[in-house]
Amino acid sequence: LGEEIQDSNIINDWYSEKTTTKLLLTNKDFKSSNGTKSTPGITCDLIGDWREETILFKNDGTSMAVFTTTIPTDYKIYTLMHDLQYRTYIATQNVAYNQPPHTGYYLGFDTTEIPVPRVTWTDGDKVVTNPELAKGEKFYAIETLMRDKTIAIKVGTLHALVSDSMTRVDAAKNEIAPYEKNGTVYIPLTFIADTYGIKAECIMGNCTLDGKTVALETPADVIGSVICVPVTVLKGVGKTVTFGDNGLVCITDEAFTLDKDTAGILTAIIDAYVEPESAETDVALSEETINEKKIPVVAATASTDEGGNVAEGAVDGNYDTRWNGWDDGATLTCDLGDVKQIAAVAATFFKGNERNYFFDIEVSLDGNNWTPVLKGQESPITVDKELALFKFPETVEARYIRYVGHNSSSNNANNIWEFVVLAP
Repeated sequence: LGEEIQDSNIINDWYSEKTTTKLLLTNKDFKSSNGTKSTPGITCDLIGDWREETILFKNDGTSMAVFTTTIPTDYKIYTLMHDLQYRTYIATQNVAYNQPPHTGYYLGFDTTEIPVPRVTWTDGDKVVTNPELAKGEKFYAIETLMRDKTIAIKVGTLHALVSDSMTRVDAAKNEIAPYEKNGTVYIPLTFIADTYGIKAECIMGNCTLDGKTVALETPADVIGSVICVPVTVLKGVGKTVTFGDNGLVCITDEAFTLDKDTAGILTAIIDAYVEPESAETDVALSEETINEKKIPVVAATASTDEGGNVAEGAVDGNYDTRWNGWDDGATLTCDLGDVKQIAAVAATFFKGNERNYFFDIEVSLDGNNWTPVLKGQESPITVDKELALFKFPETVEARYIRYVGHNSSSNNANNIWEFVVLAP
């Protein structure tokens, strides 16, 4: 429910743990308007699910684009345009001074209620008032605006459709799918706990869900160390469990008719889903790891630099000095003094919490003939001055290593606080 920070063509999230921001959106092909005022074309609840869109113009002025969230929301809040102050703010953006719009009520992470919209419309000669308002209702409690959670699982399939998102039935990735045993469909107890955010336990044959003891129609089952329970146990906490053909099961908050068309759509979604390949996530490197693996750089040169931001600034171990090379293809070359075994590089980028940098890594034995080892790399959005690790597919031998910059998501700079070469 919270707001983000927008400036120019950048939208940032507040990262409270480090009292800084982290990038959510930027696009170097699109620009803000009004010079140094740097406002978007407009920001408003344009599409109408209560989250806002922003419109930016392309750099060459030939088109504009609407940027919108792709993340489903669990909040059934009426459109912001139903709020009179917000609607007036939008009109003001169009005809006067462009400033961010705000609702006439508080909408934030800790919102507990929002007002019933003051809406009227005409029906012939009659003016009709929002019926809820007419009945004297003034506010909606925020918990009453949460949408129902609808779940579809399929026997033998590792993934479930939870509202709009696909998720593992067994979050621990023990490869346990819903299964049938003696005519009963079982699911991991952890799936219930994770999906509904409740405490779920099964001890001595008794199942407790969210503090309520629920009788089991058939005994619990155990696969390895994973407790599995009949899916019908959810009836004990007010859920409706509906069985379809081909092992399809739907779990809803209210009575649900699983007709042929709906069953076909849900089955097709589950069957068509392909889990993305797991990307290896590299955590921030510790000083201990850096000191153990770091290969000293004897000399550093750059194809281009900026004032005092020269090549040496990226390899001196000082996180307050940097190298900045301008334009696509700018290079930072490091001489290791002798042929070394190299397994990875790490880097921390100037304003790395606000923008991505694009680059390749190449190595050479003689400083003349270069071999690419990493192509098309993109820096992650990290806390400022936090090293990100880029592993090579395999260890290489080289004396020289160079960073080939392809600018950032914000401008044509290649801007590095520190660049570290790491041994296996």
